[in-house]
Amino acid sequence: MMMLLMPCFYCNVSDAWLIKEKSRRLWVTAARHVLRRVPVGARRLRLARDAAVLAAEPRRLGGHVDLRRRVFMNVNPLVKLDGYYLASDWLEIPNLRQRAIDHVAGHLRWVLWGAPRPEAEPRGMLLFCFGAASWGFTLFYIGLVLFGLHRWLLYSLGLGGTLLTAGLTCMLLPALTAGLFNGEVLNMLRNRWKRTAIWIGGIVAMAALLHVIQIDDWVSGTFRTRATVRAEIRAPVSGFCAAPTSTKASTSPRGAARQPGGSRSRQQAHPEAAEEREVEAKLRLLEAGARPEEIAELKQKVGRASNWCELADKDLQRRRVAHKEELSRLDESIAAAATQVKFNAGLADKAKRLVERGALPRDQYDEANKQVVLSQSHLAQMQAQKRERESLGTLDQENELARRHKEHATPSPP
Repeated sequence: MMMLLMPCFYCNVSDAWLIKEKSRRLWVTAARHVLRRVPVGARRLRLARDAAVLAAEPRRLGGHVDLRRRVFMNVNPLVKLDGYYLASDWLEIPNLRQRAIDHVAGHLRWVLWGAPRPEAEPRGMLLFCFGAASWGFTLFYIGLVLFGLHRWLLYSLGLGGTLLTAGLTCMLLPALTAGLFNGEVLNMLRNRWKRTAIWIGGIVAMAALLHVIQIDDWVSGTFRTRATVRAEIRAPVSGFCAAPTSTKASTSPRGAARQPGGSRSRQQAHPEAAEEREVEAKLRLLEAGARPEEIAELKQKVGRASNWCELADKDLQRRRVAHKEELSRLDESIAAAATQVKFNAGLADKAKRLVERGALPRDQYDEANKQVVLSQSHLAQMQAQKRERESLGTLDQENELARRHKEHATPSPP
């Protein structure tokens, strides 16, 4: 037969229900697992054993059969294989899976579509839990198989593979959801107006939420950002501009060529005059003052520097709090270690007195002394760790804060 899209061997042992004793019915179901562990003997026994193993592990057909391996699917009570029949016989509930799934489907029809509430059954909670688990496992396993099949078919056949997977899903879906509807949806649309209005309102609200709520799309990987607009600024003329000989407007025709390099030669010949002109140019720039763009840029830079220093200051404060908590934790650890030392020392003294009386072996006394030495070593380590933390303190954060204040010439806090 085919089960969960896999070929399976099976043996019909329904007549075992005619046996009155539960233990014997369980042995009938477990007989195959006993058979799998029987040593290789006669030919018929070997064939029967191999058939039993292949029923549990069909993918080993044609290869070496590993008798020590047990497949999870075969002993899983949520699938109608040996584990399920063992559970059914143990609970003494015939057709356990079908009854449990029908019980769950009836409650779902009552909750979703407003169908009549199913009648109470003996051991109803057990049926509901088993049915929900079995139904959920079947849907999960079939979905997983279909997903893997879709990936393989998509890689092999492209769009045709997707269509084949969709067709197989449409074939399996009615069997997987059997008992969930049973015509109750049409009855709800015809007769149960309030529940129909609730469903329509819920669908509309969900669509509105999906339309309104913004869902971020995250993509990982390396990337490169580019500017939307790119502009290049070039000088119209290359070279050095000669200094004007007078302060009056030039009367030379527009576009007349100037001799490049003239100002450089005069600067080389008269360095004092060049320095004087450079100082005068700097003076004019200072008198003109800074441009509004420069002022705005400097204000932003100052704001960023202030925020950077504030972040360092907050980090320092948090580190100080964490340092205090760490010291408190170390104090508690030291106190616990000291208590352990006292306790071990007391045990060692008792062991010494008992050894002197001959009531305790020497080995136990040596072990007690060893515990005392170990506890003292642990105490010394904890004390050294505390001294180390006290010496380091928050030095790293303080140095970082001082460096930021120094770079931006702001006074450091005390």
